Amino acid sequence: MFYRNPTVGVAVIVLAGDWVLLVQRRGSHAGTWCIPRGHPQWDEEIGPAACRELFEETGLRVQLGPVVAVHGNRHDRERQTVGIWFWAEAVRGELRAGSDAVAADYFPLTALPTAMAFPTDRQVRDRLRRLPATGRLNQWPAAARVLEIGREHPVNDPKLGLLSFQPRLEASTTITSVRNQ
Repeated sequence: MFYRNPTVGVAVIVLAGDWVLLVQRRGSHAGTWCIPRGHPQWDEEIGPAACRELFEETGLRVQLGPVVAVHGNRHDRERQTVGIWFWAEAVRGELRAGSDAVAADYFPLTALPTAMAFPTDRQVRDRLRRLPATGRLNQWPAAARVLEIGREHPVNDPKLGLLSFQPRLEASTTITSVRNQ
């Protein structure tokens, strides 16, 4: 008997003040933007996979925060992915586009690209636009509820071992854009 099972994907939402980190894709969906994402390798836990994928695509190391959404994605007729979305804070590294990206850049929450790669990214974009105008997310669980993508699930549920996450970004955080040539 043959079963068609979905694959697991991880995505990482990184904010810097009123700006969100996106990557411009190379390959499939070339030229469109998305929240940094990827897939765990065999025997890799989802948290480390999320951190690895973000580093590979952007050059940034992060402190991983809570899971803010888990949902199914059907981007084409041949595959389905179960996406696990995390909050994260960039803690070190130099922003650069990885080999699978044309560019890595922060965008103001009020002026995100319209050419988003996936429907779920458009949903996240729309929900990010509803965050407080300051973008200073002191209450991450409350902000995470804004981002939930049509699913009921616990945020920071102690049974799941999810920890409260407080960003340490300073007002002086700088934004730079880089492109692979």
